[in-house]
Amino acid sequence: MIIADKKKLYLLTVILDLFLLYALITNNLCNKDKIFIFIVLTTHLTFFYSLYIENKKILDLLHIMLFLLLLFGIFLENIYLLSICLFLLFIIQALWIYENRCILNEKEYTFGYGKQLSISVLLLTIIYSIKIGLTFNNT
Repeated sequence: MIIADKKKLYLLTVILDLFLLYALITNNLCNKDKIFIFIVLTTHLTFFYSLYIENKKILDLLHIMLFLLLLFGIFLENIYLLSICLFLLFIIQALWIYENRCILNEKEYTFGYGKQLSISVLLLTIIYSIKIGLTFNNT
């Protein structure tokens, strides 16, 4: 794996973790939202270790887990957590456009990147945007 990509992944994950911890500490969250945060943080610990040892099998499973978590994230209630998920979706898509690949993979490896996945992530982005707008209007 390219060292610069690893650094980007570590930095992005740490930033997301800090936002999640901030949300956990400062917001009055329902149990579903708290469980989501704990699952994400646990997944990130596994991600850090797998990235460090460059275990492709675990990283591929975590790739799938990322999108499952983002899919389940549309059921979150806290607007701050919804915004974190939307931010991640934006960053993923921006990196896909900028790098023309998923930075978690080697340049020749296409898992976690493609037209169908791009369309799915774009639709998920729209769903998050609508949910955030509706949640914001109801507060």
